[in-house]
Amino acid sequence: SRVGVRNIVLTLELKPDWSAGEDPEDLRKILLGYFTPGQSVEFELVTDKVTRHISGVVETFEAPMFVREPQVQISVLCHDPYFYESSGLGETTFVTSVEHGEMMEFLNTGDVDAGVRIGVTPDYQMYSIVLHVGPVYDGMGTHPTFEVNAYVPPAQELVIDGRPLHKDIKNMNTGKQHISSIVPGSVWPVFEPGNMAVIVTGDSTSLTPTYTVSVAYSRRYASL
Repeated sequence: SRVGVRNIVLTLELKPDWSAGEDPEDLRKILLGYFTPGQSVEFELVTDKVTRHISGVVETFEAPMFVREPQVQISVLCHDPYFYESSGLGETTFVTSVEHGEMMEFLNTGDVDAGVRIGVTPDYQMYSIVLHVGPVYDGMGTHPTFEVNAYVPPAQELVIDGRPLHKDIKNMNTGKQHISSIVPGSVWPVFEPGNMAVIVTGDSTSLTPTYTVSVAYSRRYASL
């Protein structure tokens, strides 16, 4: 089932330094510079055991009138409602040289599915690239596949980005987009919690092509 948007609401009391000539309006203006409606923000949440990140967009910035102490209320909508172990693309990056059909294994210790960004740089000309991504013990024949009918010359990288809100397919050397080259029925690659496998195949000018493969993802969590 689809998980909805997470709404984070901050209520911040304003404690101006009256001796320095500050007043609540000064603090409101400072906060508004960080939390302007429509602006993207990222939170880093730290507990005794974990550090988590979550990103969103400021929905509203309000200053309630009928309260005892001056304060502001800030509403942030997180369209990707999950918490991440790190900010940005992710702390987990793996680059290796593999043969056609060779399995690479990863451990996703998060508790929900994680979008994954996979870059493939072939040593030979490729006319299509197929990703097989699924649990290690399911076997290659049962893994969901993602196929792109795109010409990729040797030493050029095709990146397939399946991260939420970032889905894209691009030749990183030429900048060409290949979203329209997705074969119908393809399933965007995701890492389920647990041991996951990535296998690269495709149509090549070589019977035994090899690839340099980069895999990046950030572990996701449903809660802190």
